[in-house]
Amino acid sequence: MSAVRRAITLPVTRDRAWRAVTEELDAWLADEVDLDPREGGEVTVRWNDGRSRTGVVEEVAEERRLSFRWSAGDDEAESLVEFTLDDVEDGTRVTVLEAPVTAISDGTARLEPVATDAWGPEMSALAATRVYA
Repeated sequence: MSAVRRAITLPVTRDRAWRAVTEELDAWLADEVDLDPREGGEVTVRWNDGRSRTGVVEEVAEERRLSFRWSAGDDEAESLVEFTLDDVEDGTRVTVLEAPVTAISDGTARLEPVATDAWGPEMSALAATRVYA
């Protein structure tokens, strides 16, 4: 798997886009999402087909950045997901980056290449939720 980065522009203010990324994930990311949007908070994502991922929030910069680590279980490598929000002329650009996290000997982590086709459908679903309505 390789690292993936996707971006869309939503015709909304950054605070409205932030709500979509932190409070309305089940409208566009998965069938059921529980997110505690604070550092150390839990993330649980479930799809109706039985897939799920769990993780922990790493960083929160209100209305700017949200990152968390998640995995599907013991057999799958953990990855880092980061949402970044930026003001642009037409609204707010929402960028998602997902990359696997591999611990290195000194206890820090490095980003390595995740999936090349990931996040496209999810970002399209986010744009289709009409968060600006």
